[in-house]
Amino acid sequence: MKKNYLILSNIRKLWPKKNNKIIFNNIHAVDNICEIGKKFKQFEITPSHWYRSKNINANYVYLNKIYERNLIFFKNELNKIHKTNYSIKFWRILIGHWLSEFLHIYFDRWQSINFSLKKNIDKSNFIKYKKKYLIPENIEHFLRLYRSPIWGQFLNQEILKELSNKKKFDYIKFSENKIKEELKNKSGSIEEKTKKGILIKIFLFIMKLINFLVSNRDNKFFIYQSYIGTINEIKLSLKLNQLPFFNFNSLKVFNNNINYNLREKNLNKIKIKNKFEKSFLTLALQTLPKSFLEDFIFYKKDILNSNLPKKPRSIFSSNALWYNSQFQFYTAFSVEQNNSKLIYAQHGGTYGISRFSWPEDYEIKTSDKWLSWGWLDKDKSRNVTRFFSIKKKFNKNNKKKINLLFLLKQRKQFFHSLESSSGIESYDEYIKFQSKFLFSLNDKIKKITLLRIGNNYPISNIDIYSNLKNKFKFYSEGSLEEASNKSKLLVHTINSTTMLEGLMSNIPSIILLNKKNNLFRNGSQKFMRDLVSAKILHHDPIAAAKFIGQMWTKDNVNTWWFSKKNQKIIKKFNSQFARSSTNIVQDLKKILTSS
Repeated sequence: MKKNYLILSNIRKLWPKKNNKIIFNNIHAVDNICEIGKKFKQFEITPSHWYRSKNINANYVYLNKIYERNLIFFKNELNKIHKTNYSIKFWRILIGHWLSEFLHIYFDRWQSINFSLKKNIDKSNFIKYKKKYLIPENIEHFLRLYRSPIWGQFLNQEILKELSNKKKFDYIKFSENKIKEELKNKSGSIEEKTKKGILIKIFLFIMKLINFLVSNRDNKFFIYQSYIGTINEIKLSLKLNQLPFFNFNSLKVFNNNINYNLREKNLNKIKIKNKFEKSFLTLALQTLPKSFLEDFIFYKKDILNSNLPKKPRSIFSSNALWYNSQFQFYTAFSVEQNNSKLIYAQHGGTYGISRFSWPEDYEIKTSDKWLSWGWLDKDKSRNVTRFFSIKKKFNKNNKKKINLLFLLKQRKQFFHSLESSSGIESYDEYIKFQSKFLFSLNDKIKKITLLRIGNNYPISNIDIYSNLKNKFKFYSEGSLEEASNKSKLLVHTINSTTMLEGLMSNIPSIILLNKKNNLFRNGSQKFMRDLVSAKILHHDPIAAAKFIGQMWTKDNVNTWWFSKKNQKIIKKFNSQFARSSTNIVQDLKKILTSS
């Protein structure tokens, strides 16, 4: 008798025999839709919660309230445990990123499993595992774990057990070594893998050696991962009469103990009736990264003894809060104990344009001064400063341009952060929408169309739906600047940094976005409407392909782009979202020395 199996991950060993009906809990559990169709006659994929949701704004507000309540809870409990009295700002800097992403991940998977269970599920295959495998060492480890299919399987199992009243679980044998191997395997992270050249490696080694040998303790400013480029970062540091700092020495904590009793003890303090919130906080306590609990004292001592500015006047970065535990600890302690100012700069697209963006809200709340690329929002204007893009314009050449360069976004297999652009657009929806455009191009344009993804990025991670590799040429050589200089027209498919770089550099561009998954805020809508009127922004993939075909036939791409009307619209857009500076180093020096 056929059974309805709920598949929680893309781990093939957990999949049942072919003659059963398969319910994939989410597109996360699918590597390639075409291959799945060959393996199973009956299967369906539970659509993304964000695709089904009728009020994503309400979800955002709801999750923000849960986040703030839980931040206060963790602040109180961690202060008691560590016998400290650190402020809410301290804990927001230190644990805010982990808490928000874990909350968004948990909510997304909770909603998917809850919806999948409406399909009369008979069975789901599980793996037996030890609790320790869900606990990250620190934020870097967490970022690797949530991209791991086996960690996702464990998390989904916990949620399914919470939501299902019936015993629907069969445990499949999985060796301890296999689990460890899978958790160490970084291939679960579907991201561009960049390789550093030998000269860059030598340079970074020399700078790390200098940072180790020369004292930075008296420096007034701490600049790290600024996004302005290595040369500009050196210039800025020298203008501030100090040496640049490039990398932390990774802290190795040889403490393998996990205090399960302490984690379980705090569970008794949960007095929440809402089933989702109670379940989330329970697992958040059980899986709190060790750096915030068992290893807190090691990180604290490491920062206090490190060769970093002892009492920095200000700390400047553009993305280090998201990816570096030691930067989080250093910043939290500096702000708390020395009243250092945290200055943070916008480091990409969607900011100021998307209707809501968790990264944007988190950075602005955490910073004393936040530098936008030109926009201001009345609701967030307290500490937002109108600044410039920290990305430089592309240098353009006069060589003959031939290609249509189609910029594909890389597949983030697992949802992790809530923002009304690519954050809520699942990859199957995205690739279906963009494929309509590609297959609607006329044959002549198809032949000269180049699909660009990151260097060393496997096409199989992209081509999960429409078999693009048999119809189009993938090309990822050189930098985006070099590829743009060989192309007659760029097609941007996400509201991102590259979109702003193209417009800022005044390179003929089409923006193709699915309106359902790309919601704009009130302050940006008039600018986006102007782009629509100029036929730069398109929401209909077939109409966009037709428009390009007409321009290509008449060879008037430049005539259209450089018309007075369109240049005025582009200039107006750039002045709001991608302002250019003639001297970004001097502009940043003024900001840092006046704060």
